Amino acid sequence: MKPSQVFLGIVAAGVQFAAAATPPGSEPQVPNTLGLAFEKNIVQPGELIDQAVADAAQPTLYAPHPKLNNRNLKKHKPPGGHNDKTYLFTLVDLNLPFFALPNTTDFASLVPGIGPNRTTRLHWFEYNVHAIPPRQTLQNFSAPIAEYQGPMPPLGDEPHNYVLYLFEQPEGWKPDLSKAAAYANASDSFARMNFSVAALEAQVGKPVAANYFLVENENNTKSA
Repeated sequence: MKPSQVFLGIVAAGVQFAAAATPPGSEPQVPNTLGLAFEKNIVQPGELIDQAVADAAQPTLYAPHPKLNNRNLKKHKPPGGHNDKTYLFTLVDLNLPFFALPNTTDFASLVPGIGPNRTTRLHWFEYNVHAIPPRQTLQNFSAPIAEYQGPMPPLGDEPHNYVLYLFEQPEGWKPDLSKAAAYANASDSFARMNFSVAALEAQVGKPVAANYFLVENENNTKSA
């Protein structure tokens, strides 16, 4: 499988982002906006995206515009350079409803999502990602821990918040790959549920940038 590549660079000048890079009521709150695009659509934080668009292909990511006073996103050198940075990122649904889980679930133990009776679901997890000049393209040098899966909000449910968190990967950090096979197993629909961003943050530190988009089930708006 070819390593996934995510575009990390400066795009159209004058693009403005909302002040918050993460949804209200969610943790962690992240001040720096990570650029996010589906095809040519540069996504503003909190923008509603058609499910078909988000399902068609994984999004493109790019660095915040340097004039937007974003902090903690440092300059890069080619891999092997003294100051080369390594990144990891996750894409997480923060609105998974309890009714989508089996009745045998220990609901009291679930990671809280946004709103009552909500938990989380992992949709994408990459590590060993480097920024490659000249356009600072992010290239993954390891197989994904969890390959990209498009949004899947249940029929009749409210729009879900899909949040992408970018972390600097600490030197010597090793991910727990024991769940990678389960994440890749299409028949194990519950393996990615109850994902804890806080637990990952405890290992690698706070996210340096984030962005999010909303998706609702495409059949919600179709007439019967």
